[in-house]
Amino acid sequence: MEKVWLTFEDKLINWVDEESDIYNKFEVVKDKMRFPQVNDHVLEEWAKSLNSSVVYDDNIDLEDTASDLVEDIFTQERNFYYRWRNGYSEEESHLMFDKWQKLRSFVCGGFPNLVFSLSGKVKEYCQEIGLVEAEDTDTEKPQENQAKTAFCLKYDSYIKDIETFFVSLKTIKGRELKGMFNKFFAKSDVTLKDFFADCETIVPERKGERGWNYEAIKKY
Repeated sequence: MEKVWLTFEDKLINWVDEESDIYNKFEVVKDKMRFPQVNDHVLEEWAKSLNSSVVYDDNIDLEDTASDLVEDIFTQERNFYYRWRNGYSEEESHLMFDKWQKLRSFVCGGFPNLVFSLSGKVKEYCQEIGLVEAEDTDTEKPQENQAKTAFCLKYDSYIKDIETFFVSLKTIKGRELKGMFNKFFAKSDVTLKDFFADCETIVPERKGERGWNYEAIKKY
């Protein structure tokens, strides 16, 4: 049976879904982001709509368009970050910064295998908030650096001290990791299976270690 009466959350989601062009969708997102009804559920549904329009449009380049989308979201996040840090409408700016950061996390999570090309200003912002290293001097382990950047893009809004978490992954036991997962993602749709797979990319040297596998960890 068709739903006749829509909540404001439903309307916000539908307004984005109704647009077929990726850039038109994003314009609707920017226009509606200030609505108080834009919660995590709305942001996640918007991200799914944005991502699907990138993936299923045969007339655009997947990697370039995904990078453009992430860059546009990062730009909005960056703008509100500096407004918040400089005390401009501090409470509102911080709220908007949180929304854009969460949307960026959802969108990046939808492209787990892509490496995003970002502009200088966005890179500088990522360095300032500690999302990427200021100087990438570890030329011997480019895959590890790439994995860390992808992990940060996906999870930094959930894990506040992500560099400390990276260090802990080298020795942490499965039971502890499951406890952290329950703490970090209690109110999210992130699955333990996906999270552990992403953790494995950070510490590939632990593959084959006793107890360090999804089947063992999920039992705790």
